[in-house]
Amino acid sequence: MTQELTPGKETDTGTGAIATSLFPAKPADGQSFIDRTEEHKRLTADISAARSAWFDCPPRYGVNSLIEQVRGGMRYWRKPRITSTNYRLHTIHDTQSFCAAMLEGVGQLASQTIRRPNVEAEIIDKLFVGVDMQIYLDEKHLQTIGFLAGRDPLKTLIQVTRDLDTIAGEHDCRSVYIVHDLQQILALRESSRLLDTLHNIIDASKNATWLMQGNNRNAMHRLFLDEDARLHGCCARFTLRPIKSSVYSQYLADAAQSQWNCFIGRKATAMILALTERHPYWFNLLCRRLWSSDLPPVIQDVVNEWLDLVRQQHHISSRQMEHLSPNQRAVLRCLAETPTDQPRAKAFVARTRVSSASVGQAIKILAEQDLVKLNPDGVWSVADPVMQWSLYPRTDIVDQIYEKLPDLYL
Repeated sequence: MTQELTPGKETDTGTGAIATSLFPAKPADGQSFIDRTEEHKRLTADISAARSAWFDCPPRYGVNSLIEQVRGGMRYWRKPRITSTNYRLHTIHDTQSFCAAMLEGVGQLASQTIRRPNVEAEIIDKLFVGVDMQIYLDEKHLQTIGFLAGRDPLKTLIQVTRDLDTIAGEHDCRSVYIVHDLQQILALRESSRLLDTLHNIIDASKNATWLMQGNNRNAMHRLFLDEDARLHGCCARFTLRPIKSSVYSQYLADAAQSQWNCFIGRKATAMILALTERHPYWFNLLCRRLWSSDLPPVIQDVVNEWLDLVRQQHHISSRQMEHLSPNQRAVLRCLAETPTDQPRAKAFVARTRVSSASVGQAIKILAEQDLVKLNPDGVWSVADPVMQWSLYPRTDIVDQIYEKLPDLYL
């Protein structure tokens, strides 16, 4: 049974605003947050119980949407009271900058924990003894504690996180550390020391949940999954599964009813799911373009918009290719043309025009950069659907949907 979606207030400004509300560019919420019930329950339970987690999923796969939904549902008047902040590590370049980013977030959490009206020098001096601090107004003009790194930034970070954990317990709070771009630590000279410190801090946290995410899935595996991983065992693995085809199909049917008061063809729906590979970011981006039209999309509209989207993203794919060696480019191109479960077989190696050993080394490096993936069926392929189409358009998929699928209406 079709349930009509209800666009938000912005729908008064035209079809583009309706499309944005149904397929948002920002973290999904409300009606656009779909098929994540199990993950929502688990993350809520993890935060309530102060269990830490790291996210295992491709980049831009909906982690922020999930976290924001859970945070929004955990009201501040309930116990335990939730305090949270984001740590963005994309600009760190040494120990000092890492500690500065972390200390800024701890200051935000501390200010929330003791309630911002109580952020006064005589109060916080008794809570964080021996640490240099200052009080400032943040971007929202709220009183906030600023911790100064001092001569030993790591020692300061350990102390303030320990003190904050004690204070959080006294106030019946849960501190939620949301860490972005964790893979950046691996590039630092003192990465081992920083990761060991971070591991010890997480292990010592009794009233905190650490939510770790990174833009490189392979790097996250090296941080948490490998036997010698520095963060092994301190956080549980949290996998975001692909959204079901049936759920996405129903959502598209409801969105078409909401936008045009009609259904869309089964071929158009199948094409959207096939081209985007049900990746939430690309699915929303493509559908936002399609739903900005005054007319519902037919199958050719879907293909045309997708090809235009790929063209607009071409500069990003080109920049990624610039950093690859000729051998790596050759292997990536051949995997785009023909995904294979035997990349070192004679036929595949011949097409790459490089040696079998070089193919194996290239695939290892491409996997480390998240450019290729090993599917559950053991087949190597290009990881990102837009990169795939930028290298080699999968017209066979288009032809198959055109020719074999009946164009019924959902």
